[in-house]
Amino acid sequence: MIRGNQKYNNLPKDVINSITKMATIIRTTEENLFLPKDDILREISIKLGSLQRAMDVFNQYYPDRKVNLSTYIIQRKKTEALKAIETLTNQMLIDRKIYDITQMYRSNFNQSLKNNSHMIEAFDMEKVAENINNIYDNLYNLNNEEIIKTHICRTKILVENRDWNVGLRMIFSMREYVSFGDDKNMEKLIAYDMLLQEHEWMENYIKNMKDYNIAVAFEHTVNCNKELDTNRENRIMEFLLYYKENKKFNMGELTYYCVDRSCFRDVMNMFLLPTNLCEYRTILSKTKLSLRMIMKSDAQILTYMQEFKSMIDDDLERDVFSYLAEKEDANLDGSIKKIHQYLCRKYQSLSENHIEEAMKNLLLKGFISLCI
Repeated sequence: MIRGNQKYNNLPKDVINSITKMATIIRTTEENLFLPKDDILREISIKLGSLQRAMDVFNQYYPDRKVNLSTYIIQRKKTEALKAIETLTNQMLIDRKIYDITQMYRSNFNQSLKNNSHMIEAFDMEKVAENINNIYDNLYNLNNEEIIKTHICRTKILVENRDWNVGLRMIFSMREYVSFGDDKNMEKLIAYDMLLQEHEWMENYIKNMKDYNIAVAFEHTVNCNKELDTNRENRIMEFLLYYKENKKFNMGELTYYCVDRSCFRDVMNMFLLPTNLCEYRTILSKTKLSLRMIMKSDAQILTYMQEFKSMIDDDLERDVFSYLAEKEDANLDGSIKKIHQYLCRKYQSLSENHIEEAMKNLLLKGFISLCI
C-alpha cells in the first residue's frame, strides 16, 4: 500500500516502515476476524516479529488511547457480529453467527456489549498515510519557503529556527472577511471578499496611475475571477483553519470575521514592520466599499470609524488607527515617520519606536492588516 508507492517518496524510511507495520496489523485482523482473539494476536506477532512490537506500533497510530490492540480486536469482532445478525430472525442462526465471529455465547455477548458498547470499524490506514504524508509535505514546504528550518531525521523532527518575519507576515496579511448580517456561508463570504478586493484594487490603481489604462484594469478583473474559481477550495480551507470561530465583530449591518492574532504577542518583537504605509490596510477599507455599495452616506461611514475607535483602549493606538483610517481614502503614502511627525505635537517624548509598538498592537488586535 505504501512501500513502493511514489506518492509517499517524501516520507522517511522508518515512517514508511512503521505505517506499513500498522497496515499489516489492521489487514491481518480483518483477514482473520472469525478466528479467536489469541489466534489473531499470534498471526500478528508472527508477521511483526513480536507481540510487544505490534502493540507498540498500534499504540503509536491508533487515535483512541483507551483502545489497545486486544480491545480493538474484541470490539471489531463484536461490531461485525452485530452487522451479521442485524437482519436475522432465527434465534439458532443468531446464536451460531455470534459464536462463529466472537467465540461467545449470546448471554456473554450481551453482557460484553453492556460492558463496552463502543463499536469500531476497520481502521482506515490509507487516510492515516495520506495525513502523515501531508504533514511532511507541509514541513518540507515551510523549509523551502524559509519560514522555518527543520532537521528531519527518521521520525524525529527538530525545528532548528524559524523566520518569524515571514510567518507573521503571512498571518498579518490575512485580512477580515465582511458579510451583511451574520452570514457564515463560506461561498458567499469568499465571493464577496474577492469583489471587495477587486474594487479596492481599482480605487488604488486609479489614484496611483496618471494615465489610466482600461485594458490593464480589465485584465486584472478577469484574473481575479479566474483566481476565485481556481482557489475557491484553498480559500475555504483557509477560512476554516484561521477565521471560523476565531474573532468576530458585529457592527450594525456588517459582521467581520478576523484571524485571532493575540497568540503571537510573545514573538512580535521579532517582526519587522513594513515602513511604507501603502502596505497597510485598516479594517475600515472594505467597510467603506461595502457601505458605498448599499448607498450609505459618508456620515454613516464615519459612525463605523468612531465605533472601531471606541474599541481601542490605548490613546496612542487609537490616534495611530485614526491617522491610517483617515488617510486611507487619500491613498496612504510615506513611512511611519509621517505618523510620528503628525502625532509628536500631541504627545511629549514620542519616538518612532512608540509608533511602531502601537502599530504592532493594532496588527495583533486585527484593526490593521498588511497587503499581500
